[in-house]
Amino acid sequence: MLIFMVKRILAAIPVLFIVTILSFSMIHLIPGDAAVVAAGDAATAEQIAATRSQLGLDENIVVQYFGWIGNLMTGDLGTSLLSSHRNIDAILEALPVTLSLAFVALSWSLVVGVLAGVFAGLRRGTWIDRTLTGLTTLGISMPSFWLGLLFVTFFSLQLRLFPATGYSPLSEGFVAWFAHLALPAFALGTVTAAEIARQARAGVIDVLERDYIRTATAKGLPRWKVVVKHTSKNAAIPVVTVFGLQAAALVGGAVIIEQVFGMPGLGSVALKAILERDFPVIQAFVVVITLFVLLINLAVDISYAYFNPKVRQA
Repeated sequence: MLIFMVKRILAAIPVLFIVTILSFSMIHLIPGDAAVVAAGDAATAEQIAATRSQLGLDENIVVQYFGWIGNLMTGDLGTSLLSSHRNIDAILEALPVTLSLAFVALSWSLVVGVLAGVFAGLRRGTWIDRTLTGLTTLGISMPSFWLGLLFVTFFSLQLRLFPATGYSPLSEGFVAWFAHLALPAFALGTVTAAEIARQARAGVIDVLERDYIRTATAKGLPRWKVVVKHTSKNAAIPVVTVFGLQAAALVGGAVIIEQVFGMPGLGSVALKAILERDFPVIQAFVVVITLFVLLINLAVDISYAYFNPKVRQA
């Protein structure tokens, strides 16, 4: 397993390298002079020159890139053009919000998706199976931001059960923390839960038709033991695969959901930087999100290797 983990980490390095090149090239790919764009239309020649020096655009592009990479390796994500504050401070302030939202959304989607999928697979062809399959199809077809607006209208404005906007840190109490996360996390995790349910159902149906399952059943083993001991691990392989893909997509969806629910997470930081053309902040955001996705993929790969020993031997 250790060798497998080392291989996966080494495989992630080229991806991170390519992302840093693309993120760094952002300043050079925008139309016109990046210093003029960043300084603003009403900027004087002195202000444009100062902005160009702050962005490092007055140096050779190779020197700029390796200087930026060197700063990243020391934990320096640059400085905001507008506020002159360190980007790492703004990201660390917003990161707990996004991590909390992603954690609750992934937990909700995994638990609900697996339970619904397994239950539908064990009741294949019944009205329960058809009902759950129809609900998963409905869940996949609904955009998370639209579902979030429905949740706000019904659960916040009409029933007044949950806050409509904002975020409460965990240090102020679990109830307040969960109450602010419930609606955005459920809206964000619904599509993922539906995808997981479909894969879990297909995995259970496929495994139940295997010869060793028939043998275990013929030996007189209880139904629950056949499902838990012989079915669950092999049926989990497609679930882990789709969970990894959906988890990465969920991180991107969190940016939109944070805007719908007015949460001060990384999405708010990124959107503000884009609107204000604060390029160093955008670059820092891209790098942090990439690291986040790579860590999720690494965790998924390790889980996949646990359920499928053939992967560890590759």
